Amino acid sequence: MEHMAELARLWNIEKRHVPSWNQPTHVSNLLKYIEYGSVMIFWASGTNPLVSVPNLSHRRELFTQPSLFTICQDIYMTETAAISDVVLPAAQ
Repeated sequence: MEHMAELARLWNIEKRHVPSWNQPTHVSNLLKYIEYGSVMIFWASGTNPLVSVPNLSHRRELFTQPSLFTICQDIYMTETAAISDVVLPAAQ
């Protein structure tokens, strides 16, 4: 879990204070959680899942459902940013 040590270093905290009770959630599982309603907020940072994930028509339905609050942080107005509830700028 080198990335957790790096995160602790960047945040200037001890590694034990970084929440690391589990490995990162794979995007396929995250999409299932959105579909089942257990994830109600999605933050896309520097990625465009409405173009890059398989089964795009189904994914568009997921990302545009009223119960999902979507945040997109990117340097361009992407397809994901266009359907997001909030669009934030990103540094390049």
